[in-house]
Amino acid sequence: MSPCCPQEKKQEVPKLSKKKLRRMNRFTVAELKQLVARPDVVEMHDVTAQDPKLLVHLKATRNSVPEEQKTMKSKMREKVRPKMGKIDIDYQKLHDAFFKWQTKPKLTIHGDLYYEGKEFETRLKEKKPGDLSDELRIALGMPVGPVWGPNTPKYP
Repeated sequence: MSPCCPQEKKQEVPKLSKKKLRRMNRFTVAELKQLVARPDVVEMHDVTAQDPKLLVHLKATRNSVPEEQKTMKSKMREKVRPKMGKIDIDYQKLHDAFFKWQTKPKLTIHGDLYYEGKEFETRLKEKKPGDLSDELRIALGMPVGPVWGPNTPKYP
């Protein structure tokens, strides 16, 4: 068996790249569905995993939570390059909300601590004893204007 004999020469097979070898050794979706216990969890991209049998076994495990459809990578890609015309904003309503209907919030003094429900407390600096709101006057059956206003004596 010497290498010089022409009969025993090996046929030269073209060398395949790693990518092509990986694709040739990959399962098809149908083959993978036949191999596993629960073929309903097999998806088309499962065959490209490093260990497709283990992946499908983990997906079929009881009480396992399925992965989000949109991965973090695709969400970030969407933020960086958003598709145009996706959001329809009524700019007139937005303008009215900020410039026409906006009311300034009542601010607290510097150094005042905030706690939950502070904005719902009555501000005693604004209220004085004897001042009745128009709604309270109507509820009590009193006239809306001050009774003593026109009846006060006028001294020069």
